[in-house]
Amino acid sequence: MTRVFWILLVAVTSSSQVHARTWHLQPDGTGDAPTIAAAINSSVAGDVVELACGTYHEEGMFVRSGITIRSETGQPECVTIEGRQPVNRPATIFNSLGSDDTTLLEGLTITGGLANDYFWGVVGGGLVISSGSSLVVKKCNIVGNVARGTGGVLIIQSHPTFIDCLIAENEATLSFPGGVTLANGSSLRAYNTTILSNIAVSRVVDGRVGPDCEVYFYCCDIDLAGWEFNGFYQVDDSSCGQVPAEIQSWGSVKAFYR
Repeated sequence: MTRVFWILLVAVTSSSQVHARTWHLQPDGTGDAPTIAAAINSSVAGDVVELACGTYHEEGMFVRSGITIRSETGQPECVTIEGRQPVNRPATIFNSLGSDDTTLLEGLTITGGLANDYFWGVVGGGLVISSGSSLVVKKCNIVGNVARGTGGVLIIQSHPTFIDCLIAENEATLSFPGGVTLANGSSLRAYNTTILSNIAVSRVVDGRVGPDCEVYFYCCDIDLAGWEFNGFYQVDDSSCGQVPAEIQSWGSVKAFYR
């Protein structure tokens, strides 16, 4: 019985390795897939969608568990993903619904998201993270996105990690902060991340931490006066200068919440 088990395990592992691949994309659509969305939809867990430097005009994309979406240099200056304006269907740039902690966005500038339509959505112009997502966002600039509520990043019932990111100059035109909102029992860990200069019609500008939510700022550039805290927050600047390898994925810090 044990021998059969190990044979099946090796077969499953080998199958996963065979199917995993890197999708190389070009801004003009001449790569392995014509669009980022098409590459994501064709990917399986373990795949990498790698973007050549340039500007990609897309929105309304849904991130899948286990997929890495990154620029070829790993730096946000390399790749800009810009929502098309005007667009027939106003939409968030990226949506993460239930994506696990093996999911990664890296080295991207996310801009031009527009969530202002009551049919298609009015919150989270740049990134919406919901339904138990625990993805990692690394070296991403989320800037210049607009929504009726929370222009930058909306986090609902989820637990993402942000590392070396910039969330700035996003706008909420009706309510909520311009930068980041945590709601419905969410938590956020942010390392070496700047969250500043977001705009909102309401009094909260950069962020809101809802009831039963938690946010942990490690060596971040923030202005607490621009936040509303109805939940828990912690600021820790005791070990700035580097991010330990063990916090590169959410899985290694889950124990913090037990």
